[in-house]
Parts: sequence; structure tokens; C-alpha cells
Amino acid sequence: MRCQGWGVVFALLLVAGCGKESAPVARPPLGEAHREVVAQSNSLALKTYAGLRDEPGNLVVSPYGLSLSLTMLLSGADGPTRDELLTLLGTTAKQEPQLHVTQGELQRWLTGGGAGGEQLDVAAAIFIQRDTDVLREFLKLLETQYQSEAEVVDFANQPATARKVINDWAAEKSDGKIDTVVEPDDITAQTRVMLASAVYFKGAWEHAFERSGTKKQPFYIAAEESVDCELMHQTEEFGYVHQDGVRVLVMPYRGRELSMVVILPDEKDGLSAVEEQLDDETVASWIVAAEKNIVKLPVWLPRFKFESGHDLESTLVKLGITTAFDPTEADLSRIDGVRPTSAGAGRLYVDQIWQQALIEVNEEGTEAAAVTTIKSTETSTAPPDAPRFRADHPFLFLIRENANGLILFLGRVVDPSKAG
Repeated sequence: MRCQGWGVVFALLLVAGCGKESAPVARPPLGEAHREVVAQSNSLALKTYAGLRDEPGNLVVSPYGLSLSLTMLLSGADGPTRDELLTLLGTTAKQEPQLHVTQGELQRWLTGGGAGGEQLDVAAAIFIQRDTDVLREFLKLLETQYQSEAEVVDFANQPATARKVINDWAAEKSDGKIDTVVEPDDITAQTRVMLASAVYFKGAWEHAFERSGTKKQPFYIAAEESVDCELMHQTEEFGYVHQDGVRVLVMPYRGRELSMVVILPDEKDGLSAVEEQLDDETVASWIVAAEKNIVKLPVWLPRFKFESGHDLESTLVKLGITTAFDPTEADLSRIDGVRPTSAGAGRLYVDQIWQQALIEVNEEGTEAAAVTTIKSTETSTAPPDAPRFRADHPFLFLIRENANGLILFLGRVVDPSKAG
């Protein structure tokens, strides 16, 4: 039973969708420091996926959201807890101030407007127990770098009201797609702080599927077992490559600033073998090869919509984040100024890191949402050899920002007939 310390919650909300247009605004180029943050975020993406891939069924996570939340957590950490986060995020104590500046600039760059029909917004907030003293330096950093809104709530005496305030914020930032970030059991009398960040994306395919081309066809959930699904179809020019036992398709959204990448194993039961070889360098090489090879080919892709939730504590512990979850070792003193004591009483620690994600793909485009919570508690007719892409068996997908390769969402479809 965990009972040493006060509660802090980090929540991350991400949403992606289709069809809503924004005014074109040219984004300035990013520098080397920003590309390094992107590279570290993508590396964390594949490591996180590796920790989750043994879970059954469909899966979707938001690695950029997790990276952003962990960077915000870093700003309140000290001692060994800070060192572990610095290592995972690929930086040093000396470089940390610049990391927050760079993350903030990347956040603002992502929300700086698109060249076409894409919309991408990032927001942050902090919810504070009304009688909790939070260091001014901590609040100032979040406000300056992450444009974090601060709001006082009463977790201890009015938990239902506090929960509603936070869930209303989530609904607003996700265009109503996620309306529950915090469940009743997630708030206790010891909860003191919640940090939340939100990413919203809405975009339509550059080449939409005609609804008349969507037909009910088999999707092979195993080599000899299939389910019926709505399989969309079109023939268009896309980035495509066939190598290493996979077919990789790059499908841009309108405006071409973001794309969905679909990674389809050759074998109907080949997904697990592909998952075993996944790392950021391999995925990047596949995408580069596909982007250089623009071909006109028939594409079949299932319509799907599902939601998945993940407790990320065990995955992050395997990646070296251990003291943050330990009420006797955690050091989050840069949030409230309370230094660690031998007994650990009254100190903050991370009780839970949770991400809830949703994605929908249809003829018009893609819609996805994810919420991550970091909770602290007290203490065709073509020839057979012609290029074709028929996703009628389990595959991987990711949604990425094209200019810098930042992965926003990453997941797999093993059964498009299932909602979860």
C-alpha cells in the first residue's frame, strides 16, 4: 500500500482527426536542437511500443505525447529521479534548460499553422490543490515554455468538482473526442497537482477514398482465420516500397505536412516477426525508401476505429525510470520544494502513468485521440508482380509530421472488426 507523500498527476491528451481545415501559415525551419528532440522522441516511441507489443489486440499510443509529458515531469524532478529522466530523454543536466526551450519552440512550431487542410494544436495546463505551495520557478517554466494554464482546484474536499474541471478541459482540447481523463478513483485526498498536455490534429486524406469503393471483404486475423471488414479501395500515386518482408505505404493528408505510414508484413501471420525487428533506424529507413519511390498502385485499407488504454509504469521501469514510482526514493522537489527525507513522508512521487488512445480511419481521413495520465499519490486486376498494397491482414501504422519525421501516433491493427 502506497501511503508516503502527496499526489501529483501528469495527464496527456492527444487527438487527431479528419476534414477540418485551417488557414495556411508558413512555418519557419527548425534547427538541429529541435531535430535532436524529434529523434529522441521517436526513439522513445519504438522503445515504448516494444514494451507494449505483447498486449493482445489492436493498439495505439502517442509517443510524442509521452515524450512531452516526461519532459514536463523532468522540470519538477531532482536527484536520481531527474538523472533517470535525463538519460531516457537523451540529455544532461547542463542541457536541460535548453531542452525545455526547444520543446516549447517545437510545441509552438507544431501549432503554427499548416499549408493546407491540416490543423495541429498543442496545449498544456496545471491543476493545483488550493492549499498546496508550488514553486514559482516551476510554474514559470511551464507557463513560459509550454504556455501552461494554471487553475486552482480542491482535490481533497471537492474531488467531483475538480474531476469535472479537468475532464471539461480535456473535452475542450480534444474537440469532444475525449471527455474523461480522470475517473473517480484517480483522485484521492492526497492528490496535489495535475499536469496536462493536449495535442489535436485534424486532417483529410490528400486522396480520399470513394465510399462506393468500400466493400465488405475478409481480413485475415490469422493465416487461416478471417473476419469481415469494410475494405476501402483506390488507385493513386503514393510513396511505396517493398523490402525486408514488408510493404510500406506513405499516405499524405491534405497539405502534405502530415502522413500516415502503413507497414504491412508480406505474410498474413507475419506481424509479430516484424514487431521484433522494429527500431527507430529501421522504421526511418523504410519511410525514406518509400518517400523516394512514388508509384501509382491500387490500395486496399480497412476502415477501423478502436480505443486502447495502457499502464506505462512497467514499460518505463524497464527503460530505467524507477525512483519516480518509489515513495521512499522519488524526488520531485522542484515542484514543491520539499526535499527527500529518510522516511519519505510528505514527498511527491509518481503513482501511475496511463495513456488512453483512440483512432478512427475512414474514407475521408483519420481521427485519433490519446490521453496519458501520470498520477502521483501520497507517499485487383493488375499482374501479380505489379505494385499493390492490400492491407487485409494485421499491420502497423504511424502518423508523423513530414518535415522532421516526428511520430505523433503509433499502433497496429490486428482486427478492424473490433472497437477495442
